[in-house]
Amino acid sequence: MQNPSTKPKRNRKNVSVCLTEREKTLIEEKARATGFLSTSEYLRALGLNKALPLVLSAEPDSTPIQRANPALLAALGRLGNNCNQIARTLNTLLKHKDLKQEDILATLKILNHVRVELERLRDNK
Repeated sequence: MQNPSTKPKRNRKNVSVCLTEREKTLIEEKARATGFLSTSEYLRALGLNKALPLVLSAEPDSTPIQRANPALLAALGRLGNNCNQIARTLNTLLKHKDLKQEDILATLKILNHVRVELERLRDNK
């Protein structure tokens, strides 16, 4: 009978990979930056196509900026969708020659409001 205080060993197999020192360092840094406790967990997740935490960075080898806020991403997605709907409507009106100056001004007012709100979000970091 197994001692209840000891954890059962996982049936894991080792995989050897040849890397340069630079490659090894980069993989370890990316594992830490994405919140993995070990490089093995990170590589396992990559190899098994598991979802990785979203980390934005300016350049591939740069330090991560920060994790994206899911609610903010959803809000930006909705804004993008609204902008596409506005563009589609304006194009349809233009095609049928039904576009009036007040339509253009109302649209510009809405888009300016969106721009102001995005700038406010950016400045509040």
